[in-house]
Amino acid sequence: MSAIEKAAIHGKLESFQGSGIRRQYGAIAWRQSRSGELEILLVTSRERGRWIVPKGWPIKGETPAKVAALEAFEEGGVFGDVRSEPIGVYDYLKILRDGSTVLCRVVLFGIEVRGTLANWPEQSQRKRSWFTVSEAGRTVSDFQLAQVLKSLEASCTVCVGDCKCGRLPWPTRPAKKKTVSVNQNLEPFPVTSLT
Repeated sequence: MSAIEKAAIHGKLESFQGSGIRRQYGAIAWRQSRSGELEILLVTSRERGRWIVPKGWPIKGETPAKVAALEAFEEGGVFGDVRSEPIGVYDYLKILRDGSTVLCRVVLFGIEVRGTLANWPEQSQRKRSWFTVSEAGRTVSDFQLAQVLKSLEASCTVCVGDCKCGRLPWPTRPAKKKTVSVNQNLEPFPVTSLT
């Protein structure tokens, strides 16, 4: 067993950040259930049937966010509003068809799901299911992906769990400070905005 494989088992891939890492783009596709809970879409991998998030290789001429949205559509049969800023990153070992392995870094983009298709491109190759954020973190087999999901649960800006507000659960971009002056004679004061 190689050092990388041993590190993967123990969740310590961050020590292998050098060259040779392949990039992928993935989707954290989310929706609110009928009961108001925040849910994350997971799909099974084609070869081993592990629960993962939709992800894939870069596509020439497409933005990373668009690739993540295409993967969510193809692998999970969902579509919606993709956020242009990443919400997480994780590394994993991909086993290729020839049996070799390659270290991959997946950049994750949030997608607020607007629709779920009954038939989708990879329907015969994968299962899909919706999980609460905490269930998703316990279900995925990739250690670092589980850590990303747990951090998203902890950093939700609204009411994860019994969420009924319908707002975007994770900020899409950092808050900007604006200076507003109510009156020319008063000192300006900072206002925080997510716009």
